[in-house]
Amino acid sequence: MWIGAGLWHDPGFYSALEDRYGAVFVWSMYTPFAGPQYIRELHDKPLHALASRICSLNEVLHLPPWMNEWMVSEANRCGIDAAVMLVPPDNRLSQSGTKLTCLALQEAGIPTLMLSADMVDAKEWNHERMVEHAAEFLRNAGLI
Repeated sequence: MWIGAGLWHDPGFYSALEDRYGAVFVWSMYTPFAGPQYIRELHDKPLHALASRICSLNEVLHLPPWMNEWMVSEANRCGIDAAVMLVPPDNRLSQSGTKLTCLALQEAGIPTLMLSADMVDAKEWNHERMVEHAAEFLRNAGLI
């Protein structure tokens, strides 16, 4: 399970884990978010429909209790073995909700790794080190 924005500067991170260890991310928050968050029954009120989508977006993606409850529910629904969470070092809103979500997943029995990294800035990112860090987490969880 991948939680957070994608590693847009290093999409090879995901394929390296699959190619080397057979580990795949079968869930990302982008896909399942679309249905429950975008569908609205507000016919003939397009501005209200748009506003109702945008107003809930931040809460579900970042803030407890919505984020942590949704992530645990999705992990259980999808049979997730482990979660990896991207925690941007300079985004306090994302950090606080993500830490509580990590705790909720762990309490639900889902091993969770928090990666401190920026989604677009690669200056602190080392591809090989991070692939091995994730692999070590998966080894310790008994998944590879």
